[in-house]
Amino acid sequence: MFALYVGVGGRIQTVEADGTKRQTVFAPGYGFSPYGTVFSPDGKKIAFENYQSVKNVDDIWTIGAHGKNPTEVTRSGAAGRWEGGPDSGPRP
Repeated sequence: MFALYVGVGGRIQTVEADGTKRQTVFAPGYGFSPYGTVFSPDGKKIAFENYQSVKNVDDIWTIGAHGKNPTEVTRSGAAGRWEGGPDSGPRP
């Protein structure tokens, strides 16, 4: 899995290990820049850092592995605050 930044809005795309089946699973639009993506150990969610240029904040979010149910996990609140480094930990 990888994140692709395009212009003023980013998107998260997934791809198979052999380079096939590349697809966009999340494209939040203007002012959002997702990066630092990581799958949860069970493969059901994707965690990522999301820089929101409109608010000048960087928070951790999760989405379902197929791009549904985006959830803001941290709320840094003030402009210039940064939360970062999502890590799913070791796989069982």
